[in-house]
Amino acid sequence: MSTSATNALRLRQLGRAGAARPSVASASTLALTWLLSLAVPLAPWPGIALAQSPAAPAAQAGTKPVVGVELNRLETIDGGCRLYVVVTNESDVAYAALQLDLALFRPDGIVDQRFFVDLAPIKKQKRTVKLFELANVKCADVGSLLINDVLECRDETAKLGDCLARLNVTSLASVKLYK
Repeated sequence: MSTSATNALRLRQLGRAGAARPSVASASTLALTWLLSLAVPLAPWPGIALAQSPAAPAAQAGTKPVVGVELNRLETIDGGCRLYVVVTNESDVAYAALQLDLALFRPDGIVDQRFFVDLAPIKKQKRTVKLFELANVKCADVGSLLINDVLECRDETAKLGDCLARLNVTSLASVKLYK
């Protein structure tokens, strides 16, 4: 007996009791139910992750608001290098201060210098571009940047805790940004 004939026989056997032959609609419904029973959800499989929006991890965890800090590009200027940093605050918290302690690594991995930047003011529900200039540093001499710590972090009324965990860092430049 062919596979299609066997499946057709199974569908007839799965019909309602007392019915000599299921109608076309019920056979279609049974076939669809049978096909759906073969479907397996992907999420539990190791190595398979379902797509999430960038804000999903913070929302799921119920944690503090996340501030996106993206190193967008580096630009050679007279006597140094200009950093373009995109700050994205999708939360309802406006930051009056967000001072970062940064370490600059050369391309060979050696720490070159530490410097401090203040990304504030950061408005709530706002994306902003901030520019920072590194004097006497060629852009080609910047291998990566590390956010070593958050020196000050406060909203309009009070100091905020654990602000390093609030940062979601990325880089579109050839230079990596870490925390």
